[in-house]
Amino acid sequence: MRRFADRREAGRLLALELAEGGFDERPLVVGLSRGGVIVAAAVAEALGARCDVLVVKKVRAPGSSELVIGAVAAEGSHAWDASVISESALTAAETKASLGRARKEAGRLTLAWRHHHRAQRLAGRFVILVDDGVVSALTMRAAIRAARRAHAARIIAAAPVMAKAAAEELANEADDTVFVEAPDPLANLADCYYDFSPVGEDEVRAALAEPTAEPGAGRRPGKNKRRPSAGEPADEGREDIGVQRGAKPSDFDPLAQREYRESDGAAFDPHAH
Repeated sequence: MRRFADRREAGRLLALELAEGGFDERPLVVGLSRGGVIVAAAVAEALGARCDVLVVKKVRAPGSSELVIGAVAAEGSHAWDASVISESALTAAETKASLGRARKEAGRLTLAWRHHHRAQRLAGRFVILVDDGVVSALTMRAAIRAARRAHAARIIAAAPVMAKAAAEELANEADDTVFVEAPDPLANLADCYYDFSPVGEDEVRAALAEPTAEPGAGRRPGKNKRRPSAGEPADEGREDIGVQRGAKPSDFDPLAQREYRESDGAAFDPHAH
């Protein structure tokens, strides 16, 4: 399996995979915080596209820093690992409380990074969601659901390295998945990089501030990848995945808001997903 020098090199190689066959329209490249933003910035630079950030936090079991039971975006879209929740015998109240804490932190980070970077609208657009690696599909699943809720017209889930099982799972949620390597199994993402240093908040801000060229047309995934359809909807009156100016951290406390319901109508029910 290929080992990447760092996230920047991984992003450039991922861009080559994404550009295979060409695009008919310019994509919006959205990096998952934090490491995914560094990869996404390199992808956006290579494709001549805009870059944005989506904060998705892992939801951990109460009293545990290791046991991950789900993932949630700042606006409420989430994904559960139902098998882990079942095995750990957590109650619905416990999972809801854990989700609330993670969502509030996602909101705090989004506000911090939005201070100097305006959110891009996703409605009607071709969106490439990028992470620095996918071992479990949870985080990317939550990101895809956030982009769907923001009415993205087409969504690609992309990462330099993606576990084979995760790629197969994401194929059921995204319109396409793109990767450089898909090992089976993939246990430790750090083993895929020579430099996998932690990414700080300042590094994320710097990556988002990087200028990107914007040619008249971008490029679209190639021969083995499904293509966006014609006549995609305009973005008027639609939502984006960002936190708008004027928001405050308390806005992300789900106990102070109505519960966000998934399309099947189950509010924060880990056993329903």
